[in-house]
Amino acid sequence: MPLEVKDTRFGTIRYEEGDVIEVTDGLPGFRHLRRFLLIESDELAPLKFLQSLEEPFLSFPLIDPRIVVPDYRAEIDETGREGLELEEPKNALVYCIVTLAERPENSTANLRAPLVINTANMRAGQFILQGAEYSVTEPLLRS
Repeated sequence: MPLEVKDTRFGTIRYEEGDVIEVTDGLPGFRHLRRFLLIESDELAPLKFLQSLEEPFLSFPLIDPRIVVPDYRAEIDETGREGLELEEPKNALVYCIVTLAERPENSTANLRAPLVINTANMRAGQFILQGAEYSVTEPLLRS
């Protein structure tokens, strides 16, 4: 039986329980939020949105980091992989949270702390990459 959530940005969103992403430790600043949906559409591309089910008015814009840095690599440590029960790299979807600015040229992506989703069990976490030279405010648009 389909479930639904109403959001001011996306309207009524219908989903199945299997679509729910569980962010096991919450997101920094939002540790109390654990259940999300990944919202994507042609109109929003290349952005996607991580939509909270607990607070439907809250969503986080995401982008595939390889759009910003084509050779981007997210090396998650063993503890992180175990927490997500991530056994196969092919099951990992990697996104970065975007800060959208009023002027598009001021919008940035947090490449230093990607969100990793294990598609095999829909568990996710945000991880700070150790030793990586990525910025938390990487410009989305290059001149």
